[in-house]
Amino acid sequence: MAGERKTTKAKSRKESKGDEAETSVATPVVTEEIRTELTSLVQELLLKCHELSFEYSTSDCPHLLECPIATKSKEIFKVVKKLNQLMKRVTPQYIT
Repeated sequence: MAGERKTTKAKSRKESKGDEAETSVATPVVTEEIRTELTSLVQELLLKCHELSFEYSTSDCPHLLECPIATKSKEIFKVVKKLNQLMKRVTPQYIT
């Protein structure tokens, strides 16, 4: 009988954990500190990418279009452009 109780209690705990996992969705907590750090890093990335895009667009290299570094840079610019658009939607706009 004591063995039955342990088994029943163990099953009940497993079932309740299973029900809890099914009904609750884990929502990540983004603190203001994390949001600020993320925003800062994204801004730094965007700045560096803009600097790179200036170098890319003003380069006098006759073989620029065949250069693997230039090709990868162009791919990065496309991704950063999407990231920039997303950050504008996520970051609160402050009116000054």
